Amino acid sequence: MTVPPEMLRVLRQWVEKAEHDLINAEHTLKLKKNCPFDTVCFHAQQCAEKYLKALLFFCSIEFPPKHNLRILMQLIPAEVALGLDSKAVIGLTRYAVDARVMPHQLSIQLLESGRYPNPPNVAFSFTFTATFTFTGLKTCSLTF
Repeated sequence: MTVPPEMLRVLRQWVEKAEHDLINAEHTLKLKKNCPFDTVCFHAQQCAEKYLKALLFFCSIEFPPKHNLRILMQLIPAEVALGLDSKAVIGLTRYAVDARVMPHQLSIQLLESGRYPNPPNVAFSFTFTATFTFTGLKTCSLTF
């Protein structure tokens, strides 16, 4: 089967993004005792999602812009043998984006409950600096 160049380019993008999530999960696991396992699971979920979406795209199957791995796996044709533990893959769904924004949702619920009408008298500040190095290009730093 000959894959059209444009399709091949998109497939490579899906796989590259999946690989980046896998690298991130593997790297974070090296933290051992201080490892934020929810972050590892998030990247594992994202990796699986992107690989599944790459496969669906390759099979010319439309898929919803959702993070539910069960839905994505159900769309894969029966004749495609993945050799995966589907329960384990589907279990990663709970670590998708929704779990990452849970503190935000809880904050809104608490504020909307009316139980905290006045903000506490607390000073809060933070600084975040990120440095990005692009191979063969330049390094840039962002401070927030």
